Amino acid sequence: MTETTIKRHPIRGAIWGLILGLGVFLLLTVAWPVIGLDAASSVLTKAAIFAVVFAVLGALWGSYAPAKKPKGMAPAAEAYEPPPAPIEEAPPAFDDAPPPAPDVAGVDEALSEALDEVQVAMEGQVSEAVEGQVDGAIEGL
Repeated sequence: MTETTIKRHPIRGAIWGLILGLGVFLLLTVAWPVIGLDAASSVLTKAAIFAVVFAVLGALWGSYAPAKKPKGMAPAAEAYEPPPAPIEEAPPAFDDAPPPAPDVAGVDEALSEALDEVQVAMEGQVSEAVEGQVDGAIEGL
């Protein structure tokens, strides 16, 4: 039986460390102004220091940190038995017939009669209100 080898990833760790270092530098410079923005050369020097330090830390982490559990051999394949085929039956028939369509022939006449009644009532109220205003205006003279 062959032994499983553990894979380490120092280059991947260095790349992620570089990205983390630049992110921490930006955080300390912009969001929490610990690093002053005096001169461009000093800012770039501090950025390079952060990037290199975190890249080295990432490479060390990729080389010596605990590795993932190694992948072992695949388990033996079990005999695959497909599920039984479904029994095809016709869907059940509808027992209830759809309800009959409502009779709307008399509805139009009833609505027009109700509308006429409302219009007559409104005209009476409007004419009474106008007469009251005219009478008030005449008495005011």
